Amino acid sequence: QKGMDIRPQIAGRPTGVLHGLTSNFHIFLASPTWKRELEALSVEDKVAAMGRPDIRAALLSEDSPLIRAATSAPVGGQVAGLDGLLWRIFPLGERPNYEPDREGSVAGMAEAAGVSPVEMMYDLLLRDGGKELFYQPLGGYQTYNFDFFRKNMQHPNVLFGLSDGGAHCGVIADAGMPTFILTHWARDRVKGEQFPLEFLVRKLTSDTARAYGLNDRGRIAPGLLADLNVIDFDALRLFRPEAIHDLPAGGRRLVQRAEGYRYTVKSGQVTFENGQHTGALPGGLVRGGREAVILPLAAE
Repeated sequence: QKGMDIRPQIAGRPTGVLHGLTSNFHIFLASPTWKRELEALSVEDKVAAMGRPDIRAALLSEDSPLIRAATSAPVGGQVAGLDGLLWRIFPLGERPNYEPDREGSVAGMAEAAGVSPVEMMYDLLLRDGGKELFYQPLGGYQTYNFDFFRKNMQHPNVLFGLSDGGAHCGVIADAGMPTFILTHWARDRVKGEQFPLEFLVRKLTSDTARAYGLNDRGRIAPGLLADLNVIDFDALRLFRPEAIHDLPAGGRRLVQRAEGYRYTVKSGQVTFENGQHTGALPGGLVRGGREAVILPLAAE
């Protein structure tokens, strides 16, 4: 009402905690047998140990603080217990699906297989040599679709943001959010309407640059920075997040690879080619806004 330019942010999907043997969290993490027998093992040795009947029986039967906490956690506004929570946790697989059906949840798969949800979670943790991860959308996923996100992503003042690409890096891997927005919302979504690719590109580039006063980038025009991605859109895809240990003292973080980016160009220099860094480092610290220097087009 006072004329302020209010720019809400929304992510392209709910930020989610990733459960798994390669992340910093899963429901058996605080079990006595886990802490005593498995905690210090490599992922490969954990998978081997969890395949033993005695370890399996112990972990499935023990009283765990995490399981107790999950049992009292509200799901959809109600306390539904661990089994209820597992209707909102989904194995990602090698080609992640972030808008899955109810039947694709851990509890849904357990129901189809005739086993308990906790047993299904245990068995899925061992899949792909212990590399499987599980997506638990924060803020609920009661409708099992992203219609809420689509409605709000359309608003002209909304910026695409809120993806957690640098914090909680052992349990969240959202740095691939721009790639997800392009692939899911312009090409792959089957549970509702998509968006035109041109709309998404504008929101991710010029709209965001303009909102932060970076008027020298975000568009292709004479006088602007030559910041470009050359993308093979049909080949563009995200892989399942994976753990690497390159933080100080060998600390773990989850990263998510993408393919389909043929070239990334910064100020006219190719910095990445087919996902490989070229060694070029043309970027620099940006302080405050940047005005464009518009050059006249040369005469034909």
